[in-house]
Amino acid sequence: MNPMMVPLVPLVPTADKGRRAFMRLDALLGLNVVAPSGPLQGIRFAIEVGLPA
Repeated sequence: MNPMMVPLVPLVPTADKGRRAFMRLDALLGLNVVAPSGPLQGIRFAIEVGLPA
């Protein structure tokens, strides 16, 4: 392999932690409800909300 073709610094930001702009943490909350009887029996209702923290 030609040493001139290998970059000294990774060009892809994900390969070099020093090139990342910030760290991110997300907070998520979810709710699942299943109808046990009636015309909607077995149907699952789900909602999820999230915020970047």
